[in-house]
Amino acid sequence: MKNIKSIILFIGTFVLVTGLVYLSGKKENTLVGKKAPEFSLADQEGKIYSSKDLKGKNIVLFFNEGAMCYPSCWQQIVSFSKDNRFNNDETISLSVIVDSPQEWQEAVKKMP
Repeated sequence: MKNIKSIILFIGTFVLVTGLVYLSGKKENTLVGKKAPEFSLADQEGKIYSSKDLKGKNIVLFFNEGAMCYPSCWQQIVSFSKDNRFNNDETISLSVIVDSPQEWQEAVKKMP
């Protein structure tokens, strides 16, 4: 039951944020080309990626559901990592998932 509540809360939040992004997507309110707020993200090995260290690069943040979105989100993560348009000297893509590093490692062990 706790997982169901968490999933419902996540979906509700996702729908709300998506709606707000859509509504703010009018040309006069667009965030495209604007400076992103500062952030820091850790990968599963603990390496830190920060907006400060990536200054001057185009940064694509791909937010997804992680393990519970197998296989579609996993396929998208792999697609981003293999697409040179999103990983080159000018651009980096980072997948942001809801799973902890431990949960992610367990999921990776179980999935093909």
